[in-house]
Parts: sequence; structure tokens; C-alpha cells
Amino acid sequence: MKMVRALFMVCVLFTFSIAHGFDYDRYKQGDIDSLMQLPKAEEGVRVVAPQKLRFQVVLSEYGQTCDTAFLKKAMIMVGAPKDVVERMKISKCITVKTAKGTTVSLFIQDQVSEYLPREIRPGERIEIFCDYLYIGKTGPGILVNEFQKIK
Repeated sequence: MKMVRALFMVCVLFTFSIAHGFDYDRYKQGDIDSLMQLPKAEEGVRVVAPQKLRFQVVLSEYGQTCDTAFLKKAMIMVGAPKDVVERMKISKCITVKTAKGTTVSLFIQDQVSEYLPREIRPGERIEIFCDYLYIGKTGPGILVNEFQKIK
């Protein structure tokens, strides 16, 4: 049992480490519209097993300051080391439209949010690489770690 816990912690450390290079292949194709259809939490939030997912969306709005306090708590709850989470700069959210036209607000790492306007204009399609961490009253808690323009 201790070996399983140790292996889990190694995976979590790797997942949330900001020191390693970005590995696009670790992100499975997901369906953000399906996540939006999941039952929302009536009280508080439901933390889920973290998943690395990629989605194709249309950018609606660049990063706006938003409350990321619970996102960081959720990251710690799923096993990310507190010191790593505290060092991560996450203070913004972006707005995107899904394939079915649903408008969704997603958390985005500040460093990614900073270069997004230099590469993508609102209305352009992008592929985003995200951590799906919880379901709240307003829907899924998703953190954008990277993006690519769809050509």
C-alpha cells in the first residue's frame, strides 16, 4: 500500500511540476460539451480524479482576473504539493465557446494568458491543454496549461 501511495505522489508531482517541458501527448482528447452536461454540485464542489484533457474551442475573451482560490485548494486536495501550487501564478480566466456553442469560463495559468493575445484573436479556433479538477455549481473546474492555434 505504501508503494501505491509513493507512486501516486510521484505522478502528482510530475503532473503539477512547472520545471518539466510541456508534453502534449499526455493530454487525452476530451469533450468539453460532455463535461458541461455532467450534474453540477448542488452544495460546494466535487473534486474528481485529475485528468489531462485537450479540447478544441473558439476563444471568446482573453484572460480576466478571477477568483482562483478554490482551484488551488482543489489542486492540493488531489495531491499536488502545497509549495508547488503556491508558486504557480494563476489569477486569470478566459472565456471560450464549445463546439455546441456553450460559453465556458476556464482558469488559465498567468504565463499562458500573457502570450495568448499575441498569437490568438477572439473568434479563432484553438486547441487547449487542460487539467480537469472538479465540478462546482457553475460547472467543471478546468485549468488551461497551454494552447495551439488550429489552422
